[in-house]
Amino acid sequence: MRLLLLTAVAAGLLLFFAVTDIMAQEAVVLYINGDVMMQRAGEDRWVNLTADTKLKEDDKIKTLGDSRAEIALDPSLKNIVKLQEDTEITVKSLRNIYLSKGRVFTVIESLPAGSSFEVRTPTAVAGVAGSGMSVGTDGKSTDVGCFEDKVYVRGIMQDGTLTIEVYIDEGYKRVIDRFELPGDLMMLEAFEMRQWSEFRDELSEHIDNLQGAGDIIQGTIDKVQDNIDKVQQQIMERQDRMEERFELEEEGKRDEVTGAAGSSGSQVEEY
Repeated sequence: MRLLLLTAVAAGLLLFFAVTDIMAQEAVVLYINGDVMMQRAGEDRWVNLTADTKLKEDDKIKTLGDSRAEIALDPSLKNIVKLQEDTEITVKSLRNIYLSKGRVFTVIESLPAGSSFEVRTPTAVAGVAGSGMSVGTDGKSTDVGCFEDKVYVRGIMQDGTLTIEVYIDEGYKRVIDRFELPGDLMMLEAFEMRQWSEFRDELSEHIDNLQGAGDIIQGTIDKVQDNIDKVQQQIMERQDRMEERFELEEEGKRDEVTGAAGSSGSQVEEY
């Protein structure tokens, strides 16, 4: 019975840590659609990327044609990066990615006070402290759009230094050419706003699905815990019965010894 208890406890712990390991990682692949590849830091080969993959510093991810991927940068799923098709990024840290080509959408809603999240491209650095933006580049120029709150952007000069920060208000964008200051404000176009709306809707659906799966798994964990509790209760009851039986047996042995001693004494007197 004790072995059964240990087995049940181990099964429960393994299931619990498997779930929390997935959900609590600060950087993990949340969703994939189509062909998405990954190159681990320090490696040369590209491999297929799957959902729930944990990401490390300097890992590279690229989406092929008609493919998408979403990355969660925190366990509460408040900081999300979406890669559009034909996009390649390098995860420099949980608050910094390098976009070599393509386009990303970012929702950043939970950062420590005083910190920001940045996307660097060959021509610009765009950042947010808590807002939504898109960043796209072909390697020669970068466009940065602000869909929620406010975004800042800086150009990268030929010597590698950054220009002063300029801001982009919600509903606007700027284009930054190589070795140039950020361009003038331009209004976001209708198709760009539509892309953002679709991204937001899809993201909500993916998070709801993930949380629903988490509820199912939590229900399984609860059932395992209930079984463990029942086994523990059975063991305790059996232990109590065994102790009670042992005490009765010991008491019986003492009575036998006492009775035998008394009988022996009587025989001596009669003799």
